Amino acid sequence: AYGQALGHDPENREARLGLAALYWNKFRDAEARRDVKDQHSYLSLVEQYDDGTYATFLRGNGWLHLETSPPAAEAVLSRLQEKDRELQPVAPVKLGRTPRMQIEVAMGSYHLELTKPGYRTARIPVQVERNDQTRVHVHLLPEGTLSEEYVHVPAGMFWMGGDPSAVGSLPRQQVFAGDYAIARRPVTMAEYLVFVNELAQRDPVLAHFHAPRDAAEEKSYFALQPGGEFVLTQWFRGAGVRVTPDLPVFGVSWEAARAYCEWLSEREGVIYRLPSEAEWEKAARGVDGRFFPWGDSGDGGFCKCAESRQGRPTPEPSDNFAETDRSPYGVEAMGGGVSEWCDGWWDDAMTLRPVRGGSWVQPAQHARVCARVGQLAREVFAHIGFRVVREIDPSHLPDVRSPQGQTQPRLS
Repeated sequence: AYGQALGHDPENREARLGLAALYWNKFRDAEARRDVKDQHSYLSLVEQYDDGTYATFLRGNGWLHLETSPPAAEAVLSRLQEKDRELQPVAPVKLGRTPRMQIEVAMGSYHLELTKPGYRTARIPVQVERNDQTRVHVHLLPEGTLSEEYVHVPAGMFWMGGDPSAVGSLPRQQVFAGDYAIARRPVTMAEYLVFVNELAQRDPVLAHFHAPRDAAEEKSYFALQPGGEFVLTQWFRGAGVRVTPDLPVFGVSWEAARAYCEWLSEREGVIYRLPSEAEWEKAARGVDGRFFPWGDSGDGGFCKCAESRQGRPTPEPSDNFAETDRSPYGVEAMGGGVSEWCDGWWDDAMTLRPVRGGSWVQPAQHARVCARVGQLAREVFAHIGFRVVREIDPSHLPDVRSPQGQTQPRLS
C-alpha cells in the first residue's frame, strides 16, 4: 500500500515514513539475528525513505556506565573488529580510573581491561546496545584468589540462545548469571587419573565404574595394575593412538563428572561443580550473542573437530587450538576438543543431562555455542568430557543480585 501511494505521489511523507518504519523493524530483526547481509539491505532501504527521523537511531550510540569494586581501577576499552573471521580487540582507549564512568560510545562489541595493583587483572567482554544504557559493575578479585587455571566471569546479563543454525538452540533471551570462576580448559586424563586412584583406595568397584571407557568396545582407557593402581593405557579404538596425560578426559558419565567435582571440593576445601548451561554458554560466547567462541563464522581450522586434520579424527590436547578456540573471557576449547557435561536438566521430564560444545569426532557445525543435546546421566561417550566451575568465596564479592525482572533461561 505504501508503494502504491508513492507511485501516485513520490514525495508522500506518510508513505515514506511508513516504509522507513517497516524497514527499520526488519533491520532490527536482522541485527538481533546477526545477519550482516540482511542488515545492509534493510539499512539502505531505511536511509532511502528516512526524512531524518531515524538519524539518531541509525547512529546507534549508547552509554556505558562502568563501576568497579574496589574503585580506582585503570580502565582500557578496545572495540572488537572482525579480522580473518575472528573478533579481535583494536584501537584501545584509556578511560581513566573508576569508580563511576558514564561514557558515550558507538554501539557494538568491546573488550574491557581493568587493572589495579594487588588485584587480578579483569579482561571482560562488553556489549553496548543501540541507543541504550549498558551498566557494568565488576568486582576485582585480590591476587591469589584464583590460579591462572581459572577464569573469573563477572556477574551480569548476557545474550543466550537465538541461533537457528545450532542444534537444540534455546530462544534468544537475556539471562543473568552471577559471579563464578570456570576452568580455562577441560579436565585432563592425568587429573582424572589422580581422582580414580584415590577413589580406588576406598572403593575399588566404584573406581572401576568411574574410570573412562569406550562403551562400544567395552574397554577402559585406564588399566588396573596388580598393586591396585590405575595407569593410562596405550589403547584407543584399535587405532594405535596412545592415551596421553594431556588429553582431555572423555568416556566418563555425568555421574562420574559430578563425583570428580565432589572429590575435588573435599580435597581442596572449596566448592567445585559442573557449570550450568547458562554459565557454560556465557563463558563460551561472552555477552554479545556471537555464534562461536571467536566470532560469527568458523570452520574446521578454528577448533579441534572432525574436519581439523586429514585422515581419521583423533583427540588432541586442549591447548593445540588455543590461539583461535578461545572465548572473549579467555576460556579455551569450548568450540571443539570434547563436548562437555553441564549441570541441570535438558528436558522437562528431567531424564537427560545437558551436553554443550563440539568435539573431535563432530563437524565444525557442532562448535556453535548455542548447540545443545541431552544424554542419560550414566551413559559414556568417546567425545564427551567436562570442565569444572569453582565457586568464588562470597566475602570476595559485592552484593550483586539479579536485576528485577531478570530472565531465567528456558531449557526446553
